[in-house]
Amino acid sequence: MFRLNNLPLKVTKGEIEDLMFGIECRAVQIVRLKRGDCNGEAFIEFTNVEDAAKALKKHKQPLNGESG
Repeated sequence: MFRLNNLPLKVTKGEIEDLMFGIECRAVQIVRLKRGDCNGEAFIEFTNVEDAAKALKKHKQPLNGESG
């Protein structure tokens, strides 16, 4: 399981899945504030070690051109 941080307040599960295109994710969980916005963090569980290794190569890659 990986933790993503510095995510935009309005990030969606679909945007995270788009970032992980070609990588099989078992689960994506966005941590949300009481008002519904993302608190800047999300967790991704991968189906296997190989997909987790592929995800590491995306480290520091911006989400939809944003940095948070």
